[in-house]
Amino acid sequence: MTKSQRSKVRRIMRKSDRRFRKIFRKYGIRRSATPKMSLLMKASGPLQSAARDERNALAKVFTPTQLQQYDKIMRKTEDKIVRAAK
Repeated sequence: MTKSQRSKVRRIMRKSDRRFRKIFRKYGIRRSATPKMSLLMKASGPLQSAARDERNALAKVFTPTQLQQYDKIMRKTEDKIVRAAK
């Protein structure tokens, strides 16, 4: 990642993190706790919207290869969360 990309990505990720934290608070999801499927399902619309917006913003900064790597990481992360949810 270039220096310019790094700066832009940091801004995007900070904005996304604030948005995700707000959603988690609203739905009572604790980031450090085992995920509860019922809460994740209630928050799924806003979470998906936030994730889509994050990806769209990153797509303007990343190369196609970098975006593919990001997508792969996000799929793995989502799979871990779903497997861990009770």
